Amino acid sequence: MSWEFGLVTIDLVRAATHSDDLPNTSATAGPALNPSLRENFVFHYWMTRHDTGEIRWMLAYGEGSFDDVTGDGLGYVGTLQDATGPVGSWTDRGPLQT
Repeated sequence: MSWEFGLVTIDLVRAATHSDDLPNTSATAGPALNPSLRENFVFHYWMTRHDTGEIRWMLAYGEGSFDDVTGDGLGYVGTLQDATGPVGSWTDRGPLQT
């Protein structure tokens, strides 16, 4: 097994997000970058590992990062955790949990 460390971009996360969950994850995370809302988000969703194709159940927490001068949303700060073991397998899949 090899490990690669680096910046996790929103494009990498979107590319790995299971197609069934992508519309919901985008809609749930979107308000975090709205300067008038600045909502945090916590949700579970499915991702596909790029190296093995295995589907994993993920736990995401995030919040927006904002420009100090303009207040514009710059991106997300948060965590992404593989929670496959604690919540079950692909066959136990239910809808996106927010």
